[in-house]
Amino acid sequence: MIKNKETGISVVELLVAIALIGFIAAVTLGYSMRTKDRWNIKNNAREITTSYYKIKQNAVTENRPIWATFDSNGYEYLSWDEGDSKWVPLTKAGFFKGENKANVTLENDVEFVISSLGMILEAPGNDTTDPSTLAVASAKVIRLKSQGYSGVDVVDITIYPYGGIKIENDFKN
Repeated sequence: MIKNKETGISVVELLVAIALIGFIAAVTLGYSMRTKDRWNIKNNAREITTSYYKIKQNAVTENRPIWATFDSNGYEYLSWDEGDSKWVPLTKAGFFKGENKANVTLENDVEFVISSLGMILEAPGNDTTDPSTLAVASAKVIRLKSQGYSGVDVVDITIYPYGGIKIENDFKN
């Protein structure tokens, strides 16, 4: 007696397998998109803090104050030129005008001067204000925002008057 044995998979089994693969792909894609957004905002925060430390070191080692300006168009550093008695551009880095850098925006305008002692001073009123007349500043907060897959993520970079720095993340689930 010969038994007729069916081989292969049924349509129901095939649909279940496709549904499982689709579910796993959707979960993985959502997670990777959220992670990518967070990496972008963390990288931008790291870029700003690294740049801040380099500029602070430059101010101290070269014994000259440096003016830092941060706004939605970018950030820039200016150094005090004793000969001309004015602030001149030192270097430009980071967020440039018209460029959407990895879905991250600089939320607030912040200005301060890093003294030759590494302290944070209030920003000058104009490009001819002598840095020796500036007062010690209060803490300055640079806020980065990223409209991500799962909501708005925020990173606050707080720069304290005597040179300390603190980074706080507020990530949505």
